[in-house]
Amino acid sequence: MSSWIGSTRSFAKKKTLENVEYFLVPPSPNSLTTTLLDAFTGFVYNTRMGNRTYYVDQSNLLLSLFENNQQCNYLKELPESGLQQDASSMFKSLSIKPKFSDIQKLAAGFFLYELSMNRTLTQTVEKAGIRSLFDIGVHLHCDLSGTEIANYVKEVRTYQAKTKKKNLNIYVMTSNIDHVKMFGRMGDPSWKVNAMSKIPSSDPQVLLMQELAEIKILTAQPALILDYNDSTDRFITLMHRGGPTGPEFLKLMSNQEWYLV
Repeated sequence: MSSWIGSTRSFAKKKTLENVEYFLVPPSPNSLTTTLLDAFTGFVYNTRMGNRTYYVDQSNLLLSLFENNQQCNYLKELPESGLQQDASSMFKSLSIKPKFSDIQKLAAGFFLYELSMNRTLTQTVEKAGIRSLFDIGVHLHCDLSGTEIANYVKEVRTYQAKTKKKNLNIYVMTSNIDHVKMFGRMGDPSWKVNAMSKIPSSDPQVLLMQELAEIKILTAQPALILDYNDSTDRFITLMHRGGPTGPEFLKLMSNQEWYLV
C-alpha cells in the first residue's frame, strides 16, 4: 500500500542532523499492529532519553492514521548521512524500563486517531450494525480447521458461570467467518455472537479499516480473551479504556505475558 488512506498531510523537509536516530516505518507491513508497536517503541525510547523522534515513513502510514505528534518529525526519505536504528534494540538497551502504566500514558497521546480517520472507523462499525459494548470480546487464534475454538468456548462458558449472566453478547474477532459460525454452533443458545468478518471484503483499505475498527471495539469491552503472542492483542491491552488495570476480566490463552517488543 503506497498511499495510506489518501492522506495529503506533508512531511518535514529532509535535512541532515547529527546524533539523530531514524526509525523506519515499513511501506508494506505484514502486520499493522507489529509495525505500530515498533514505531511507538522508538517514541518511548526517545521520550525516555529526552529526545525528539524521527520517522522515515515513505508510505505516510502514521500521519494517515494518527494526529501529528509535536514530539516527532516525519520524513519521506532517510537523509544521506542518516543512521537507521532498530527500535527494539534501542528500547532493550535501557537499563531501567518504563512501567506499563507509563507506556500506556504515552500510547494514549501517540495513538490519537486523526479526525477523519476516527469518523471512518465509527462509520465502519455502524455500517456493520455492530453495537459498541458487549459482555465479552474474544480474539480467536486457530488453524483453518478451527481445532482450538473449543478452548475459547470453554473459557466463555467459565466466564458466564462466574458472572452468573443469563445471556451473553459476544464479539468475536477473526478474519474467518467460518470460525465465527463454528464458535456459535459450539457455544450456548444464550449467546448472541457478532463479528466484523460477517461483511467480507477483498479491498485492502476496507480490510484495514475493519481491523482498526475491531481493535477499537475490543478496547472498550469489560471482559476479554486474548493471547499476548499476538501483537494485536498486546496493542488492544495497551489501548484498553480501563487504563493500567485493564478489563475487569482477562483470560490469556497462553502463558505469554504482555511485552512491548
